[in-house]
Amino acid sequence: MLGSLALFGNNIHNQDYLLNQVQAASFLKLSKRTLERYRCYGGGPLFCKLGRRTMYRQADLLDWVNARVFNNTAEFQLAQQSGGAK
Repeated sequence: MLGSLALFGNNIHNQDYLLNQVQAASFLKLSKRTLERYRCYGGGPLFCKLGRRTMYRQADLLDWVNARVFNNTAEFQLAQQSGGAK
């Protein structure tokens, strides 16, 4: 499985492309600190530990965003009450 992960390269449309914390935060338009909080307390995107480095697969970031798409605020509030939206 590790062989399919792209650590380097210019193809950012490859969903196995790995992003570091700064790149992932920029991709999500969140602060680096917010991602750190999500890693500690939960609710954030999946991440990988490669040695001491924390990396994010682009596909996991997109999945996390897509799980937070709502048609209206009532749908969002319902998801919050059921624990689905954080």
